Amino acid sequence: MASAPRPAAIILAGGASRRMGRDKALLRLPDGSTTLEMTLTSARQVADPVYLAVDSQARADALCRDLPSAPPVLIDDMPGEGPLAALASGLRSSKAPAVLLLSVDAPLTSAAVLRMLWESVATEPMIGVDNVPPFDIAIGVVGGMFQPMPACYASRLADVAACLLRKGERSMHALLRAPNIRIRQLDEAALRVADPRLQSFARANTPEEWEALYARVADGAPGGS
Repeated sequence: MASAPRPAAIILAGGASRRMGRDKALLRLPDGSTTLEMTLTSARQVADPVYLAVDSQARADALCRDLPSAPPVLIDDMPGEGPLAALASGLRSSKAPAVLLLSVDAPLTSAAVLRMLWESVATEPMIGVDNVPPFDIAIGVVGGMFQPMPACYASRLADVAACLLRKGERSMHALLRAPNIRIRQLDEAALRVADPRLQSFARANTPEEWEALYARVADGAPGGS
């Protein structure tokens, strides 16, 4: 019997970290693990392969140097152009039916939330035919706002994302607004089943946000697994 399909995953780590003032991918959590290591651990529980999206080979080498198991690397075709460009590259590269998009600035993303996002694309409300997911996107809605990361994107969106980029679009929300895109929205009540404190959507892009996230972990706040 053939094994059930799994999504791929892309971890974005190509940003310049200007607002943080230091490399977000290498910030260390209370247990000593970096944000990149923690994000990789969660992604690998659900996805295969898990790609690291960066802006240059030099950066990839720097980030992977101390990892016990380095992920395959996607070099941004359009460095500095944001997550939509990185997602488009990953969608083209992946042979999986869908791609989970994550970022190192949300290191508390739980495997349980990633699994929920993938299953929402793959199996609800009906079983896909020949491993074709019935939904194009599964996305969380937190605080009344779409959360493009972490979220799950069907690989058939590769051409849609590429078309948007050719038109000069750079926002992930442009993909959400594209015509004929079938979106599975997961509200806070649904997400809390997997992640009671919604820690998967806690982002750290500034020193203040990082201090708050670090304190949350240091205090032992429970999250999804």
